[in-house]
Amino acid sequence: MEVAAIEPDPDARSRVWIRVAFGGAIAAAVIPIVVAMIRALRHDWLPVGDNGFFGVRSYDVFGSHRPQVGTWTSASLNSPGIDFNNPGPLLFDALAVPVRVAGTAVGLAIGSAALNVAAVAGVAIVAFRRGGARLGTIAMVVAALLVWSMGSEVLYEPWQPHLLILPFLLYLMLAWSLLCADAYALPFAVFVGSVLVQTHFLYVGLVGVLGAAGVFVLGWHARRLARAEPEDRWTRERRKLVRTAWVSALVVVICWAQPVVEQFTSDGPGNMTLIADGIRESDAEAIGPGLGIRTVASVLTLPPAWFRPSFDETFSADWESPALATSVLGLLALGAILAASAVYARRNDDAVARNAVATAALAVGCALITATLMPETLFGSVTPHTFRALWAIGPFTVFAVAAALVGARSDAPLRTRPVVFTSAIVALVVGVLALPATNYGDGPNSQAWAVGPARALSAQLESLEGQGPFLVDDLFTARFAEPYSGALVAELQRRNIPFVVDDPALVRQLGPERAYNGTNAEGALVLKMGADSREPPTGATLVAHHDGLDRAERAEVLHLQEQLAQDLAASGGIVLNRRGERARERDQLPPVPTLANGEIDVEALLGRAEFADLVERDLVEVDGVHPDDVARYAELLQRGDRETATVFLVPEPDRDEQGAP
Repeated sequence: MEVAAIEPDPDARSRVWIRVAFGGAIAAAVIPIVVAMIRALRHDWLPVGDNGFFGVRSYDVFGSHRPQVGTWTSASLNSPGIDFNNPGPLLFDALAVPVRVAGTAVGLAIGSAALNVAAVAGVAIVAFRRGGARLGTIAMVVAALLVWSMGSEVLYEPWQPHLLILPFLLYLMLAWSLLCADAYALPFAVFVGSVLVQTHFLYVGLVGVLGAAGVFVLGWHARRLARAEPEDRWTRERRKLVRTAWVSALVVVICWAQPVVEQFTSDGPGNMTLIADGIRESDAEAIGPGLGIRTVASVLTLPPAWFRPSFDETFSADWESPALATSVLGLLALGAILAASAVYARRNDDAVARNAVATAALAVGCALITATLMPETLFGSVTPHTFRALWAIGPFTVFAVAAALVGARSDAPLRTRPVVFTSAIVALVVGVLALPATNYGDGPNSQAWAVGPARALSAQLESLEGQGPFLVDDLFTARFAEPYSGALVAELQRRNIPFVVDDPALVRQLGPERAYNGTNAEGALVLKMGADSREPPTGATLVAHHDGLDRAERAEVLHLQEQLAQDLAASGGIVLNRRGERARERDQLPPVPTLANGEIDVEALLGRAEFADLVERDLVEVDGVHPDDVARYAELLQRGDRETATVFLVPEPDRDEQGAP
């Protein structure tokens, strides 16, 4: 008897390829993060600057100095006399295991990259749950674009303004799910929202409003079901809602137990009280609606928006805010696009896509209110780290519009297979573009030049083992935003060398158990940089030293300085260019020595690090000198200034007489 051949199911084969394409899109967004982390570890990355604090406090989670609050926040500077921390330690808890197992540097890089990978995977899962592979691959396109825009060196950095961007994109996806009345999204939204708020309390408004809207929709949906559905279906739905509510409540208790315990057991006011007092006593002016509108529009609507090179240039020291009229028109155009997308989704009876657009509109509105109310800081009216949430809102807005255009349903006008395959190819191309090393962002990892010197200094701390505690306040006072102190205290901890601090902000940063009481230090460690590093304090003992230049380079500096002085004397000197004049108007010019007639004192400037800063920022015109000579001299001068560092050990100072640093 002849047996008929079994024809393969073409739909089943298509579904397999769609799943493969979706998986490839996820890989395209995730692999750049993994590659960046591996490259950092191969180059012996070290947590410099504020990154070192995350290493210390993450290591403390399983030790005797367990943190119950987050990092000290610079928002305290707006409330003199009131130092407070970000609300909770969930980020430290998340990084604690890799830091303990793999060491501070390796553990921080692996843990931070893993959190970003988990966020991208979460975005993919939520989008797939709402709209299958169609929306899943589109979500991976915007995630890959965001990863590419951020640049590789912030993808494994624990500094919270950068580490929270991808998790906030995940939170926006979860908020969208809540607006779709997906009760199962609630406990995940509670957890991710808790991480965001505890780690950087500037997310309070964004997380709170979006979360409240989602909970309201869940409640409204439950009420509608109770009235309209048969009793048996409502009973099932009610059980699901009750279970989800209990699980979410448990997540709240677990996530917020530590801050609550600290609030009621702290010596003195708890951190939540200090936050409230700090906000109430703040003497900072809000940036206002005008600048707030221009700030939001700069990332969400005006070129280059949230794409490269915005992460590096927007809100930088040289950033020029756009005209208010242009900003308003850009935001109105965005509003019109969102409105048209919502109408289109409604006509297609696509509630899922319509809710995505509603979530995006709500996020943009919250961003405008938050930006308007944002206080000015000592670092400027608009600083990158306070507005990084915009780099997640921008991609989600693009995703919402795309979701409305392609449709979330399988019977949408655009067929699933072309959408998925096209999106997967775009995600792959963007993922490849994101692979090369790119150091964007104004965070600790932007000081990559400090890793080598910090590693050299850390290796020499071996001589301190078995001694201590040491007072380390003066490791942090060499100059503003110096990169070495964080790495040095992390190395002291790794070597089990105890240390204490006296400055109230540092006590809040490193834990009250490390507070200096006047007698619990054997000596003080002092950091000197640049030319100051060759002038030891009275009675000091050398502990560690790294010279940014070798002997030949120091001789080259002297030769170039002499040659440049001769050439400039004959050509007319150094003058500020248009950018330099604008920087002077904004009070963003480094100290420049001048003559009695107001001209730049060339002879005095050439020997100072400020000359390198002026050249690097392209703020001056140097006539009559070959550009290569200027660039080489500035490079050597800068390297010698910032990469030359020395750690001294001095007898314990009398803090009652000298005061805290």
